[in-house]
Amino acid sequence: MEKYVESLLCIHWFIFKLIFYQQKGAGMPSLSVNSIPSFFGVVALLAGSFLILTGLGIVKIEKITVTPGKLTWGFGILLSIVGIVLLWPEIQSYLSNGNAPAPTSTAIVLESTEASQQDQQGECGILKLDAIHPPTFLENEPTQYKLMGSGFCNGTAIVISTSARVGSSPQSINSQPSEVSSDGTWLTVYINPVPEPDQDGAYLTVENPGGNTASLYVDYQR
Repeated sequence: MEKYVESLLCIHWFIFKLIFYQQKGAGMPSLSVNSIPSFFGVVALLAGSFLILTGLGIVKIEKITVTPGKLTWGFGILLSIVGIVLLWPEIQSYLSNGNAPAPTSTAIVLESTEASQQDQQGECGILKLDAIHPPTFLENEPTQYKLMGSGFCNGTAIVISTSARVGSSPQSINSQPSEVSSDGTWLTVYINPVPEPDQDGAYLTVENPGGNTASLYVDYQR
């Protein structure tokens, strides 16, 4: 019977360690006591531990009259079991948190990417498209155009309402500018339109992250 009592005392020690001690640097939270049942569970464990130790004659306090014996430590075991039952939901929660995987480098990279995208979006202003130079589209010829207006940023997308290659270089089709001014008043982009025979022009549209757009009608040079 003493072996069972010793095992129960070890369980007491482990639970009290979880409650009152937090492992530093190990990412392990201490056992939380946030509910009334868990609070009474701690009280029952403390009382049970005291009665077990007193009943076995290990601890003796002169100012508190407790008769050593089987009845005392038996009642202490009963209180301890009640305390463990009341604390069991908190213990399960602790164990599940302790076994949770640590954040991976991939998650950190994703968070950094999202943050940079939000910063980039925050730098974009309200779009306004006033002019384009050259003022007309050159058919079937990749040309660098300069768009004038306001609210441009590195995340601004450029599209036209016809078949075309639009991008940051003559070969790219990423719809991104090749250069943007620091004040957002102009950007450059390569456009190579392939118009239909009956088209006299096309709409040039710029769009910022978040859906803010501006458009300009541009004629073809024939």
